[in-house]
Formats: sequence, C-alpha cells, structure tokens
Amino acid sequence: MTNKGYVSAYLYPRTPDGINQLVYDAYNGDIIQLRANGTTYHTMMVTSWYWNSWNNSDLYLTYHTGPGGYDVEGKSIRQIINNLPASEEVIFVS
Repeated sequence: MTNKGYVSAYLYPRTPDGINQLVYDAYNGDIIQLRANGTTYHTMMVTSWYWNSWNNSDLYLTYHTGPGGYDVEGKSIRQIINNLPASEEVIFVS
C-alpha cells in the first residue's frame, strides 16, 4: 500500500508582508521554489530559520547549482528574493 499524501503549494506576494508570512509559515525541511513565466526552475530546502519579530526574521535555504555550479548552504530567503527579477514568483510547497 502506498501512502499518498497531499501537497499544497502557496504563491507568496513579493511584498514585505508576503515575505514575512512565508518566513512565519515555513519550517526546516520545507521546500521553496522559484517560478518564472509559469515554469518552476529552482527548488530549495529550508535548513534553518530565525524568528524575532514580524519584520526581523529570516529563512535560510540550501540548494545545488549555485554560482559556479557549487552547492549553496544557509542563504537568506530575503537575499535571494531581493536579487530576483520582478517577474519571478516565490512558491512555498508543504
């Protein structure tokens, strides 16, 4: 027998409140994806988080194929989002 779990995907607006909500909702092991023109092109895993207050919190992600083809460990979601083109979207998969 196969366990077929449910997966939910949520699109977060790239506004301060949208990113704060993403940081609040995610836990270690959750998946964050980047999407452009309706196509998901990058998947990252939440490996740690910091929560102090609504505007002073962050998620840290680990992913492969970073600069130079190397793995990236502990990169801030806020840094990642700030460097994305405006047309790209952030998706939280739980």
